[in-house]
Amino acid sequence: MTDFLTIMKLTCLSTFWCVGIYMNRDKGDAFYFLMKLTEGAPDVIAKPVIRCINCMASIHSAIVMVIYDKLVGLPTFEWWRYFLLWLIVAIMVAGINGIVWNVYSWLEEYISALQRNNFEEEDTKVD
Repeated sequence: MTDFLTIMKLTCLSTFWCVGIYMNRDKGDAFYFLMKLTEGAPDVIAKPVIRCINCMASIHSAIVMVIYDKLVGLPTFEWWRYFLLWLIVAIMVAGINGIVWNVYSWLEEYISALQRNNFEEEDTKVD
């Protein structure tokens, strides 16, 4: 049960981490420097760093695992169990990141459409 809870905690933290960074990667945002840093880099490097929400799970879940281990502590395992833990978390995070990002994008477009619709209705009332 402890392994399951650890996997769930790391998956949630890694998903929030990745989506938060990905959302703030545009010009003027906090993580735009990562976009500039990976400009011209091969996709093998650029995508896991900042350019692909699903690919980010590979590197960023490892970063979250290290931070979590330093702050909270991971159970003591043999090296292969840490690797297996990272692999499970990275695969889960890759899937969840895609779902969360698609839902966020859809909601953003939906809200934008509602605002345009309200603005057009107010425009016709004035005339």
